[in-house]
Amino acid sequence: MFLLNLHDHSRHFLTEDQWIAILEFAKSAGWEPMGSVLDLAFQLFIHPEPNYLFESQLFVTLYLHHYCLNWNGDYHTPEYQIVRDDDAQNLHQALEYVGADKKIVEFIKKGSFRICPD
Repeated sequence: MFLLNLHDHSRHFLTEDQWIAILEFAKSAGWEPMGSVLDLAFQLFIHPEPNYLFESQLFVTLYLHHYCLNWNGDYHTPEYQIVRDDDAQNLHQALEYVGADKKIVEFIKKGSFRICPD
């Protein structure tokens, strides 16, 4: 998996186990997750409908819209969800406080990012 910064498009590669450990480490330092979000435009981009029938496109759009609206704020399963700037800043402060790996701390310091599968 990798994290994709939304400001400069840099990437930070790590395993899912490493990411979960980072999240738990930050929580132990007082980080309170705000919840990640899914954006419909990006979901439509990564789930294109190859069938150009209007009804098919409408169904996919409605399905993804419902999926985004009912997103549970998860951080663990990489689905291109966004960790917003405020949340990234709080996560950064918690990781910096506990002395986490400098590479991840510097990456998260840049601001909002996506949690992406390989």
